Formats: sequence, C-alpha cells, structure tokens
Amino acid sequence: LTMDTRDAERAKSSLRCRPATHTDSPELARIYNRDAASLTGSCKRTPSRWSGFTMGSFFERKVAARVVTDSKGRVVGYVAYDDETDRVCASEIVGTGSETYGVILHFLAGRAVKLRREEISFKLPADHPFARWARQFGLVDKTSYPRNSNAMARITNLRSCLEKVSGELCNRISGRFKPTSFRLSTDVGTSHLSWTGKRLIVGEGGRGSVVRVRQDHLVQLLMGYRSPADLIAADELKAARHLHPILEALFPLHSAQMWWSDRF
Repeated sequence: LTMDTRDAERAKSSLRCRPATHTDSPELARIYNRDAASLTGSCKRTPSRWSGFTMGSFFERKVAARVVTDSKGRVVGYVAYDDETDRVCASEIVGTGSETYGVILHFLAGRAVKLRREEISFKLPADHPFARWARQFGLVDKTSYPRNSNAMARITNLRSCLEKVSGELCNRISGRFKPTSFRLSTDVGTSHLSWTGKRLIVGEGGRGSVVRVRQDHLVQLLMGYRSPADLIAADELKAARHLHPILEALFPLHSAQMWWSDRF
C-alpha cells in the first residue's frame, strides 16, 4: 500500500507518540495478539518471551517503533517502520480507532517530509483496519498473487494442523449448519471432522462423506487464497454436493498476513 506524503500530511494527531522501549515489549505483544487474532497466517506472540521487532519491511532492513498512548499513558497502538533513510515504510501497525491511526499517519508523514520522500508505503493487507481507514487520504493498493513463489506453506501433519485451527473453523459454521461430519482425505493423511454445537472434533477414521484434496490445495483454502468453488471447478477438490455450502463457509476468500518480524 502506498500514499503520497502530501496526502498523509492531512492526518491529525491528538494522542501522544513516543519511541518504543524494551519494557514496552510485553504490552506490544498483548495488543498485537488482540488485533492479529483474526488475521490468518499471523503468529501468536508470548508477552513474557517476545523481545521485540527483528526486522523492518524485509530481511536486513533496520527497524524502529513508535508507541501511541492515551491521556492516561496506556499503550493503545504502535507502528514499526524501516529505520532507513532511503524510504518511509511501515512494516506493522497495531491499534484501533481514528485517533490512534491519525497519530501514526501524522508521524509517518512528518518522517517523510524530514527525509524528503514523496511517498509512504505500508506492508499491510488491503483489508487491514488501518488500510480501510486510510482510504480517505488517498491510498494505492498493489497486491500480487504468485502462482508458485515467494511466501509458501505446506502441511506436514494434517491432524495437528486441523486441531490448531479447529476453533476458528467451528466459529465459521456455528449456528449455520446442522451437525454433520466428513472425512478430509489428502496426500499426507486423512482426518475425520465432526461438530455438534460449538465444538469441532478432529479424529481418525469415522464415517461420513469424503472430501478429497491435495495438501497444497488445502493450504490455499486455509490461507484464503482460493475458494472451494474454484478448486471444484478445476477438478482439484472432490466433495458431495451437499457439502459444498459447508466448505464455502469453512474456507472463505480472505487475506493472509505473516508479519516480517515473525519470519524465521
């Protein structure tokens, strides 16, 4: 995402903004976990162990961070950015509300003016709350969907993978469909999925219809990269017709995001 500096200068600053310190790390991890909980692909940070940002917007890019605080000194947001002079780029933004976002954009605009940079960039997904708020200032979104390159993922343990995301999957279908079950068959194993009420159970064996899909295509579903309908049309996913609406609810199209400081 990019924005012209002259547009970003319109942002208002009504809260305090200060450099982040090492003692801020537990609180930054806490509010990060709160805001990143709904972002597929984001890693959970343990407040007592997370030691801070490891890089900016790419490998070997130096990083710095600013903390936004309210009138009582409580941390309500932050921005991590490249601590370089060749560009102004925010690698991570956490917080909610126009006041918090206004302070962050105001700071980045001031930095861009100081460094004589005509543009500010943001390494954020297009549906990030800050990105949606910033549309009013004039925002350019450039998103690439590589066929087989850049950030990639694969499943090595099907059951473990499904168990870790079972809570989110259950939330997506809770109250929308009658209790049912099916077997998910892949080239790395088969797991049985069943749910009643608000609980989804992942097991072995079991009865029910079979959904057949390769693990690499299942990854694309989990990351919101492709929809079940796309895979069915391409004959890359096979499932009984009555399961199609359930699969669409389990695996909607959406953006995935792994922040740079969590890579390796």
